[in-house]
Amino acid sequence: MPELLLDMLTGVILACIAYAATNFDNLLLLNVLSQSPDDARSTRTGFVLASGMVLLLASAFSVLGLVVPLHWLGYLGIVPITIGIFGLLRRADEQAAQNIRNATPAAVMLILLSNSADTIAVFGPLFAETELAAGLALVAGFVAMAATWLRLVPHIRNRLRQSATLERLVHRATPWLMIAIGCYVFADTWTDRV
Repeated sequence: MPELLLDMLTGVILACIAYAATNFDNLLLLNVLSQSPDDARSTRTGFVLASGMVLLLASAFSVLGLVVPLHWLGYLGIVPITIGIFGLLRRADEQAAQNIRNATPAAVMLILLSNSADTIAVFGPLFAETELAAGLALVAGFVAMAATWLRLVPHIRNRLRQSATLERLVHRATPWLMIAIGCYVFADTWTDRV
C-alpha cells in the first residue's frame, strides 16, 4: 500500500511540474485573451475544452504502453528533451496573441490547442510508460493544475504586465524543465509499468 501511495504522489508531482513547464505560455495567452468580462467567459470555456482535448490526446499514448515493448518506451523521452533544446536555441517571442480580441470559445480552444503540442509531447510519454495508479495521478495533477491556471488568471493579469523579470525567468527555466522531464522518461524508474 505505501508503494501505491508513493506512485500516486510521484505522478501528481510530476504532472504539476510538467504542466507548469509546458503551460506558462498558455497562462500568458489566457491573460491576453481575457481582458473584458465577456472575453474572460469565452476564454475560460475555450481553456476547459482545450485542456480536455490535450488530456485526451496525451492519455492516448497509454495505448502505446500496451503494444510497444516496455524497454522502448523510455526512448519517448527524446521528445521533451528535443523540445527543451529547441526552446534553449530559439527563445522566440509569442506575441501573436496580443492582437486577438473578442475570441469565441472555439477560437480560444484552437489557439490554446495549437500552442499545446509541447504539453502533449511531455504528457504522452509519461502516460505511455506509467502504470495505472501513476497514470491516474497524472490525470489528477493535470486537472488540478488546469484549475489552478484558471484561478490564477484574474489574480496575476496586472502583475504579469508589470513583471517582465518573472516572464523572462520562466521562459529561461522552461527548456531546462522539459529536458529534466525527458531525462526522467528515459530513466528506468519505479513508476514504469511492471
